[in-house]
Order: sequence, then C-alpha cells, then structure tokens
Amino acid sequence: PLRKFKGNSDTAAAAASVAGMIQAVTALFLPDIYINGTYHIYVPLVILILLLNSFGKLLIIKRTADNFHFICSPEAQYAGKIYTDSAYSENFVSGLPSPKPFRAYTKKAYFMSNFLRLSYAADPVEELGSFIAPFAAALSVLCGLAYGLIAKDFIGGVSSFALTACITTPMCSLIAINIPMKNLCAGTISDGAMVAGYETVKQFCDTNVVMLDSSQLYPKGSIILSGIKAFNESKLKTAIMAGAAVTFAVDGPMSYIFDTIIQGRKNTLPSVDSVSYDDKLGLCGWIGGQRILIGNRELLEKHNIAPPDVKIEEKYRRMGNEIAYISMAGELVAMFVMTYKADREIARSLRVLEDNGVSFVVRTIDCNITQKHIAEKFSLYPRCVKVLPTGLGSIASEAMTGKEKTSRAYLVTNGKLQAFASAVSGCIRIKSTVTISKIIQYLALAIGFILVTIISFVSGFAKLGCMEMLLYTGFWCAALIIVSIAAKKLMKMKVAPSLLSCDFAKMGEEIVRVDKAGADLIHLDVMDGHFVPNLTIGPAIVKAVRPYTTLPFDVHLMIDYPLDYIDAFADAGADIITFHLESMSDPQTTIEKIKSRGVKPGVVIKPGTPADVVYPYLEKVDMVLVMTVEPGFGGQAFMEDMMPKVTAIKAEIQKRGLDVLVEADGGISEATAAIASKAGVDVCVSGTGIFKAKDAAEAIRILKNA
Repeated sequence: PLRKFKGNSDTAAAAASVAGMIQAVTALFLPDIYINGTYHIYVPLVILILLLNSFGKLLIIKRTADNFHFICSPEAQYAGKIYTDSAYSENFVSGLPSPKPFRAYTKKAYFMSNFLRLSYAADPVEELGSFIAPFAAALSVLCGLAYGLIAKDFIGGVSSFALTACITTPMCSLIAINIPMKNLCAGTISDGAMVAGYETVKQFCDTNVVMLDSSQLYPKGSIILSGIKAFNESKLKTAIMAGAAVTFAVDGPMSYIFDTIIQGRKNTLPSVDSVSYDDKLGLCGWIGGQRILIGNRELLEKHNIAPPDVKIEEKYRRMGNEIAYISMAGELVAMFVMTYKADREIARSLRVLEDNGVSFVVRTIDCNITQKHIAEKFSLYPRCVKVLPTGLGSIASEAMTGKEKTSRAYLVTNGKLQAFASAVSGCIRIKSTVTISKIIQYLALAIGFILVTIISFVSGFAKLGCMEMLLYTGFWCAALIIVSIAAKKLMKMKVAPSLLSCDFAKMGEEIVRVDKAGADLIHLDVMDGHFVPNLTIGPAIVKAVRPYTTLPFDVHLMIDYPLDYIDAFADAGADIITFHLESMSDPQTTIEKIKSRGVKPGVVIKPGTPADVVYPYLEKVDMVLVMTVEPGFGGQAFMEDMMPKVTAIKAEIQKRGLDVLVEADGGISEATAAIASKAGVDVCVSGTGIFKAKDAAEAIRILKNA
C-alpha cells in the first residue's frame, strides 16, 4: 500500500511493527546500549498498537454478527431508502424549513443485499489511515536518517525511526470510531432496526426530511371507534359494507375502523369500481353505480348533501374526538365518532428527529389527519409538518408501497416508524462524534510528533522512555474512548435568542443574523404593562417578522389574560406559546386553547413561585419556563438560587417519563450557562449575551456547549 501512496487502518500499524522489529534486531546485537538507559526499546508500544487495532476489529466483527442475526429474522422486511427523484423535490418541501431536501423513507423488500460489503466498507479510520500512513512512514524514515546523520549515531537513528513510526500511528482510531458505531447498532437493534455500518451513516446523516404514510403514524389499534350516529338506519348496514370496501381498496387508517365493525368478513364486501381522495375532504368511491362518500362536512356540501347541524359535530370534538360522515347514493347515512391516539413511542421518536433538524412530509387519505392534527397529537412544530396534496401524495405512495425484489442493506427495520426514526436520528448524531474523534486523533499525532522530534534532538532518547510514551499514548487513547462513550449521552442545550435585547429598528435583520449564527428558536417576550411593568411587542410585530426565519417562534406571554390572545399570536405564527401560571387566565383552559390552534403549550413561573405548582400540568405541556430574573426587563443578573427549582422540575419530568423541555430565561450568558446546563436546563434564553456579543455565532456555540 505504501508503494502506491495509499493505506488503510492496518498500514500505519504494520509500518510501526516493522520499525519496532528493526529496533528489536539491533538490541540483539547491541544490548548494552539499551540496558544502560541510553536508548529504550519501543516494542511495548508496537504491542499496544496491535492490541488496540485488534480490539477495534473485534468491535466491527461483533457489530456485524449482531446485525446479521437481526437481518436474518422474519421481522427485517423494510429497507431504509433515500428519495432521489429531483423532479418533485421543490414541491415536496415547499413551506418546510428544508430548502435542499434529503428525504428518507422505508419500503418493503424480499431480500437485503450487499450486507457484508456495507458492514466492512471503509469508514473514517480507513480514510485516516489512507491519509496518514504514507506521510507517517516517510516522516519516520526521514527522522531516522536525519538523527543518524546529524548525531552520527546509527542506533539513535533506528530509535528515532521506531519511535516516530509508533507515535504517528493512529492507534486508537478504530476503537474511537467503532465504540459509538457499536452503541448505535446495539441501540437500533433493540428499537427494531439495523444500521449496517459507516456507509449507512454517510447515506442518512444528512437527512432533513422523512417521508411518511399516515398509516405509520396511526398503526392498527391507534384509531378507536367511539360511536356511530345513524341518520338512516335502514341503509346503515349496506353503507358500512360499502364504506369498508372503499377504505380497504386504498388501505387507509380508517380501514382499521371498518375492519373492527365487519369483524374481518372481507369476502362479503362489494366490488369497488374506483376510489379517489379529495384533498382535506375525504374519499369518493363508486360501487355498482352508487357514489360512496367518507369524509368531513365540506365533502358532503361539495356533493350537495346537507350535513347535520355543526353543533352536533362540535359536541364530540370538544371531547377530543374526530368526525367522519358516510353517505351512499347522495343520502347521508351516518356519522362516525373516532378517537385518534398518538403512540407515545412514535411521538417521542418524531420529536427526536425534529430536534435533529428533520421535517416531515405525510401522505394521507384521511381527512382528519391534517398538519394541525399531526402537530398537536405528536407535539411537533406545525411548520415542520407538511401533508402532501393528492398529486404528490400519489407519488410518495408509489415510492413507499409495494415490495422490491432486492434492496441494499444500508438500513433495515421491522416496519415500525419508531425503529426507522431511531436509526435515522442515530446516523445524524454520530456524524459529529466521528468528527470530534478525528480532530482529537490528528491533534494527538501532531503533538506527539513535535514533542518526540524536539526532545530527541535537544535532550536525546534517554528522556523518551517507553513508560513515558505509553503514558502519553494512553492519555490520548483514554480521551478518545471517553468522547466515544460519552457522545451517546451528550445533549447540547438549545439556544433561544431573546428579541428583547435586539435592535428594534432592524428586528428582521437581527433575526436573520442569529438564525445564521446557529440559534435553535427565537424567543419573543410579550408584555402588557400590567402583569409586568413594561410594554413590548404584540401580534402585529410577531406576524411582521415571521417571514424572516423558519426557526420556531417561542412566544412568552407576560400578560394578565393570556387566554384572550392565543388566537392572535397563533395566527401571527407562534410555534410555542408559554404563559404564566400567576396570570388571571385558567391554566387548563389556556393550555387546551393553545393546543386547539396546533401550537405547543408551555407554562412559566416567576422566581417566587415554587416548583410543584407546575406539576399538575406536566402531562399537558411541552415546555416549562423557569424565570431566572424577575420578568419585565432585559439585562438583569442571573439568579442562581433558581437552579434547585429547575433540578426538581427536571427530576419530576424524568420520573413520569415525559418529553417536556425545561427552559430558563434571564441573565444567561457565557458565565452562567454551565450552571444552568448542569441543573438540567434544555433551552436557555439569552438576549444581551447574544445580541450584544461581538460574535453572535461564537456566543451561541459557547452556550450550546456549556
């Protein structure tokens, strides 16, 4: 490999082994020089290199064996794929915060191919070896020759050659890369998916859009029939059989409802002539010349069928139900009352993807499954969800349905959405871990080479004992392994710049600036001059600045009657609305109102309010904001004595197994962010610390890594 100026993970180790053997041979003929301490034998370094290299390969073999057991199981039937048709790219993601789509989805396959090739394909270690090995070998020879000629010392030249070859070997890179890969693979297998290797990471790490069918959001058993209100009992049985036939023909989520009603008697269903889906309205099917409609009241009105009084519908919707009507031959027959239950694991996995910058495009033929519905049921930001219109939905359906003869085994799942989400989010996260590991390895090699060169020429090899070199390499190996293991648990704080501290004369430009700097949310403080002694912005300003970014708007209402303004701020573009439990509005009613608008609700407490006040609402909200200053003005000093409150709330959230973010607002800067992070803060609001910083991007980076 060296002759062709290429290498792999074994090349540097092989070169170090050769250099160590050459030195060992000289020791056979001139043992006194090594015994008296003038020079040192570096064979133990070579042994360490080979042991670490072998252990790294063992991790690869173990990972591959575990993956092989999964891929051979009956449940491994779905292949993860990337949608590559660019003809519809812009239409698919228009309106989403993903201008350059990288869309992932799953599809059934009979056979998963190329498993071993993908499992043992070149990873960053191969790239590292390919780049470093030739240079390391050349440097080792040059250092040996230079030392031998300058010092006129043959043994010194050999020692320089051996030590340089060892110290410039990325001995821990295989372990550093494959510990997180092994963790990723083990985690995804337990979730019902398989990641073949680093080729899979390269394939899916840039995913920013996941393409879904609504049946994946609501698998069988997720939609429950709560009741049927008949308007024409004489035709009810016939209409139900016809409706079942129509829904089975298109295999939508509502087919589960009809399957329950007819108790599996599919062989008695009438033949369906055709079925179409009207966007946001419902299904229109034809059976024996009779039109069957299954959808909302707007679908009935479109076909000149009078729906019942809207108050009847609203009565059931207030109880959290959804409605669908069925008509036959131009006559309304019945109203179905259904409950859509979002699976907690599916919701959690979607939020993990969302946290990693992924949006969702959903194909549906169920009029109740809208953008607002999905965002509310699964606690997602509405602007990160798009329900595809019929044309694009048909294209997506064609890509996702059916069964391929073979598909490459990059990513394989059991068909469950949470399994696919776990694998994709893992691929996205591990990319940064690999990058950090490579940087540490390069740093270790560069520092090691410089130290060895300087010390050998200045003080001689007596100062470069084998034990010292083992300690040096051990330090860097430990650092790499710690980073690799800890990477699984590391969660960076999200940063929400507060517009209260921006230049109000160019608020739009300020938003663009912090967006480009890496902000996760935009925090907007709304004050009414009564609840707090200050006046700030209202819905009109929020609406005016909404077009400047696709980042979520985190609107913090510091007003007496937040319930009265939910509609206004939801219409203005709020993604999260947090309100104070100390305000005059009823908390439960306000939370329900926020959810009804497809916005994430959150509650806020002042410094003087105890932590347990928020506990009754934890199951109902997506965020708890703890004020770390008295609300009303920016630029105040951070109140560190609020951190026990944060810790208590975080502990209660974890105890209940909830996905609720804890946010802190007030006085958070580079100096105080670490205190907040340690206490359990997930999102830090910072105004002055970002907008008044010389470099907003650097300020945000420091806050995230606190």
